[in-house]
Amino acid sequence: MWLCPSLDDTGNGTTTLYDQSGNGKNGTLTNMSPASDWVADTANGGVRAIDHDGTNDYVLTSLTSVPTSTHSISMWAFKQSAYDGMQINQRGGGGNQWQMWLSPSGTSTKLQYWNGTTTHSSTDNVPQDAWVHGCVTRDGTDVKFYINGVLAGAVTASVPSASTAAVRIYYEGFVYSRGKWDDCRIFNRAITPIEVAKLASARGAEGPAVSTDYYQGLRRGLLR
Repeated sequence: MWLCPSLDDTGNGTTTLYDQSGNGKNGTLTNMSPASDWVADTANGGVRAIDHDGTNDYVLTSLTSVPTSTHSISMWAFKQSAYDGMQINQRGGGGNQWQMWLSPSGTSTKLQYWNGTTTHSSTDNVPQDAWVHGCVTRDGTDVKFYINGVLAGAVTASVPSASTAAVRIYYEGFVYSRGKWDDCRIFNRAITPIEVAKLASARGAEGPAVSTDYYQGLRRGLLR
């Protein structure tokens, strides 16, 4: 799955975010105003972003199947204040699920990954008042954190149970996050450090997606 407002000229200004991977796992803006929540933003190679108020809005995707033992989650987000966050998860459908997040509070400045039972955190802090690229890769029980393309910590984390819940962005069933995001991708493999660095080089790196070399480079493993 690859939801990227900066590349989504078709969805711009509507309630639909179109999956740039070509797999049809679109996102739906929920409790949001398309006219105001698609915002122009050209920082770090971007064009536009989705802006959340942190009250009741989120994006519901149609992706319901994510491998539990091997996956990667990548996202650009802007954390302007202590109460802005970054959040993408698969929760609420039985099993333990997973979640990547940057806490929408002033108590944590780490990139975090939840495996259904335990919250694991990066070693390094996430920059504030700036666009940040966050990525978590999982290969079995080995989980690595990357901040702006640089390894920011590694932990051993048990594999979560499978879930059939739809992946959600900026809402995890209890708390809504506030702030802007762009270029969110989920892979069915642990992407390499070189690939992470490429994703962190610019929002929408290696787009547009739908082409004859879909299975090459950063398009390989984008979840269907």
